[in-house]
Amino acid sequence: MFKFSVHEYPTGRYQWFIKEKAKDLILGRINAEIREWCRMNMVENINVELKAILQESFSTFHSEMEEGRKELSEFEISLDKRYSFDKCTRDRNFLDDFEDTVLSWPILPIAFPLSFVITAVLSPLLIPLVIKDVIDKLDRHGYNENKQEQMQKWCLEFLKEYNQQSIQKLIEETYLDDFITRVKHLTDYVIPKRIEADEKYIHHIIEDLRNSSLISRQYRPLENRCMFILGMIMLLDMDLEFSGFKHSDEYIGTHNTADTEIGRGAFSDVYSTEILIANKHKKAAVKTFRQPLEGNEESYIQLAEVHNLRRFCHTNIVELYGISYKFDKEGTKYLQIFMELCDYSLDDIIFNDANRSWKPCCMFENLEECQEAFNFFITILLDICRGLLYIHNKGFVHRDLKLSNILIKDGRVKIADMGVAKEVSYILGTLTGTLTTIAPEVYRGKLYGTEADIYSLGIIMWEMWYCEAAYSTMEYNYLNMHEFADCIKEGKRPTFNTSFAPPSELKNMIETCWSPNPSVRPSAENVFVELSSLVRL
Repeated sequence: MFKFSVHEYPTGRYQWFIKEKAKDLILGRINAEIREWCRMNMVENINVELKAILQESFSTFHSEMEEGRKELSEFEISLDKRYSFDKCTRDRNFLDDFEDTVLSWPILPIAFPLSFVITAVLSPLLIPLVIKDVIDKLDRHGYNENKQEQMQKWCLEFLKEYNQQSIQKLIEETYLDDFITRVKHLTDYVIPKRIEADEKYIHHIIEDLRNSSLISRQYRPLENRCMFILGMIMLLDMDLEFSGFKHSDEYIGTHNTADTEIGRGAFSDVYSTEILIANKHKKAAVKTFRQPLEGNEESYIQLAEVHNLRRFCHTNIVELYGISYKFDKEGTKYLQIFMELCDYSLDDIIFNDANRSWKPCCMFENLEECQEAFNFFITILLDICRGLLYIHNKGFVHRDLKLSNILIKDGRVKIADMGVAKEVSYILGTLTGTLTTIAPEVYRGKLYGTEADIYSLGIIMWEMWYCEAAYSTMEYNYLNMHEFADCIKEGKRPTFNTSFAPPSELKNMIETCWSPNPSVRPSAENVFVELSSLVRL
């Protein structure tokens, strides 16, 4: 690269002139070599390739945003008919703001500095800007005696400047400074403004005078779409978390023995099986969903249980072993959840004489005669409270606490079916649960919290005492859901109408748990303390 002919060596009367000519000559050769290397390796296509990668990465989110824009714009129109928004809210399209924030701000700092670096490499005018003056003091007499030796010395000094440090400095002074400035603008200005706008938006929604069913119908398509997107994100997260568990031959492997069905739910079938975890055989329950995992809005419902169980680790909550996928002949993917195998559900024990050796407490005349049943009653309820207290302390509400979702293993409680459990801050008043254990505030469509689980616990305590399903009497048999909900909202509760009702302390606690006023209900910890005191009765 630095083989110069005799006539190329710079000459002149002035030292500065020789130095400048030598610098131009050397940089010209370096630039020519770099441009040829870039041409051979098609470096000029980097921008096109990066743009294609970014477009592909963001295309899914962009299309989802477009659908959300459409649905949100319809919602805004209906609100504008009723309310007069302030100028800030009226003049801004928040989804447009958000899209600009997501797509423009993070991408521009990437696209601009990269193109700048490439331009700096290809342009002979920009390279000298990052190269310091490496030509030392010129001895014109020595230079004239051996021009070739001096030029080679200068060439080597220039090449030393083309190293990792100089390139890193260029990136830091262009890309990082600009990137940090943009991120700071995003965090200090754009995001706070969006939060402020969202708070105003939510304030208008809260003050909306429309009935809940109309609002629910309007929100439902958008909510379903959000759940679908959230399901895709959760699936990606779980693919990373349980990547090993998906390979049945490596971590979770079912044996050739036929699996035994142990239950059927609204969305899934549950079988007992034997699995291999860390070279140890272990009995397990496997829940297989009937709907495909991908491509439907129910994927969020399926994945929610796994998502929740991953966050819980407690003696009184069923343990998650891992997940797997089952494929049909067409290659459709179905989610399988491998969990701790239990002996019975509390539903099996309470409502099936064959699974218990004792009579219900209500069939005796005093506590001395029903010690076995009463001890079981207290032991199980204390375990339920332990598990429930753990869930509530995590900031969650179970939302479907009932006998069939309380499993028994070796005489200890395992709370199951965490699929509908949700963090208190994310509860929107959606009707969720089983008719007979749903709290009145849930039927009313109000925002609710852990108190809804305590209401369900009160119903469970009544059912355990009488070994009878709540609201199973004739007066409720022919009611539809709305009529039944009206009864609950009016204060109807199961009655204590047998010869031996629960002791007054227990009866009062049950009635407090299912109080129509959530603020009156005790916490899971308070119920635990009260039940512990009953052990001495």
